[in-house]
Amino acid sequence: MLIEETRGDAREELRLATGVGASLLDGVILSPLRVSPADLAPVADEFPLVLLGERSYGGEQVVADHVLIDNVAAAREVTAHLASLGRTRIGAIGVDEQGSATSRQRLTGFQQALYEAGLRFDPRLAAQVAEFDRPNGLAAMRTLLGLPYGVRPDAVFCFSDMLAVGAQRALYEAGLDIPGDVAVAGVDGSAEGLYSTPSLTSVVPDQASIAAMAVSCLVTRIGSEDPLPYEVRTAPHRLAVRESTDGVRRPLPT
Repeated sequence: MLIEETRGDAREELRLATGVGASLLDGVILSPLRVSPADLAPVADEFPLVLLGERSYGGEQVVADHVLIDNVAAAREVTAHLASLGRTRIGAIGVDEQGSATSRQRLTGFQQALYEAGLRFDPRLAAQVAEFDRPNGLAAMRTLLGLPYGVRPDAVFCFSDMLAVGAQRALYEAGLDIPGDVAVAGVDGSAEGLYSTPSLTSVVPDQASIAAMAVSCLVTRIGSEDPLPYEVRTAPHRLAVRESTDGVRRPLPT
């Protein structure tokens, strides 16, 4: 078993999708950030490939087995949670400058939840980022805090936990209380979010299910001599409410 990191490099993702040129590899499980389904179609036809992460196929043809979570539903759920707390100026951090499927889907769910809560979507509260990392979360939150009083958010939904950790740092620097002044939530269910202060409310994908589905798809494809139709499988997720939105201090699980 080989584990490689692409760092969002499209050329590296495409190279790894072909089995890194190693004839000893039987198949690849890939989490692509930049390559498109069209780029991967010729690869999946010749080499066992399972994709992780989000793609919005719409009317496009499914080009490989794919395991994902329902990003629209996840974003809608966490945004609805923020609205249920009485927050009325809910910001979003994670609008991807390169238009990734993950960002588009989470923005869609965010907007749906605002509409369902009777809140207006304000484009000024949707902060763009170049990457889903801490520095971009820090910069985006600083930008939102620079908005006029009455516009700046009283809650933010960050499209990843790392963005949320950066946002929390910006709020700390500004002397603001979490969640008293601004509630913060993310997506990923990362260990860093769990151990942050305050602990981060986050959408937690069922990683065990994702892994089991991906391996099952790959083993089935490797073991079959006949062409099989490609599958898109959706893994479950849950919303873990923690201190960054409800303010209730609780011990970490042991």
